[in-house]
Amino acid sequence: MSKKQSVQFNCLTPILNVSNFRASMAYYIRKLGFAKIWEWGKPPGFGCISRDGIEFFLCHHGQGRPGTWLYISVGDVDALYKELRKRGATIVRPPKDEPWGMRECLVRDPDGHTIRFGQNKPAKDLKIKRVKVEARLEKRLAAVLKDLARQTNRTADEVLEETLLHTFEPVPGQEGQAVASPHAKHTFKVIEELKKKHGLDYDTHANYRFTEK
Repeated sequence: MSKKQSVQFNCLTPILNVSNFRASMAYYIRKLGFAKIWEWGKPPGFGCISRDGIEFFLCHHGQGRPGTWLYISVGDVDALYKELRKRGATIVRPPKDEPWGMRECLVRDPDGHTIRFGQNKPAKDLKIKRVKVEARLEKRLAAVLKDLARQTNRTADEVLEETLLHTFEPVPGQEGQAVASPHAKHTFKVIEELKKKHGLDYDTHANYRFTEK
């Protein structure tokens, strides 16, 4: 096994110290929209919660200390703020534009742990002029593109622009092997559903084999 293959970081899982395991588990599930993955002990004092692929552990007086801060990047911090406020979460500060280019919202749990939910602020001063480009797409692929644009409140032009810009940026160390994707995990779930809906069953490199009827 080469050195490059022998060491690989797979994930990061923070551990939060909680004073009341049941109360904290209920808070994260009911107020913050997480799901319980597992719990351990009799009575349980250690457990795992997750939402959209983000997960961390809750530990009853065993590890860590109260007052820990976490940062979670989200796709739409304003929509999340509305959801959490409706759920009754403890909002420390509503969404605010920060000078470091982020829009962030602060939420606190029963043990004083603070979560910074944030997203990149879109640039507002990048003036552009769009031009028409003659392009024809495979029918099923075009259908997925149009539906994805509608479901993410964008135009097909905007989806294509974002996708192209990401593919123009190489993944360090994987040039020619991998490209960056603009899609979040929940968006990939939408894409998979749309692919099934429209019968798009070919792989990423299928366009090399396309032959028009």
